[in-house]
Amino acid sequence: MVVLENVTPYRNTASMCILRSQLRDLGYQVHEAELQAADWNELERRVRLCMVAVTQGIEFDFHRVKQPRPRKRCIAEGLDAIEPGDERWSEMPGLKAKQERDLAAGKGFAMQIVTGDTQTPACAASSGFAARARA
Repeated sequence: MVVLENVTPYRNTASMCILRSQLRDLGYQVHEAELQAADWNELERRVRLCMVAVTQGIEFDFHRVKQPRPRKRCIAEGLDAIEPGDERWSEMPGLKAKQERDLAAGKGFAMQIVTGDTQTPACAASSGFAARARA
């Protein structure tokens, strides 16, 4: 069995096309679906491409996969404990300036401010959160 999860645009890449072809050439049946991460109690709201490839004789159907019982999660589950004075904290001056510019221009950008107790999916990590966490 081969399992892959990625961003949804990956579905249309040459890399995914090659992967599908190679797996089928090796005798795998390839199944794909786009799943909402929050429906699986993840800390993000993004839709994800999911692929499961199985060998002949193994049956698989995304419609038969049971979702977990919904539960509230806190953003703190995905964060490291960092002391208030730590140099990794930022006042985010660039984002504050962008928010002011966009507000003046009538655009909809607004900073998303959360605490460790903020629950999901009301507030869920986005791609921007992931990018900041890697920096």
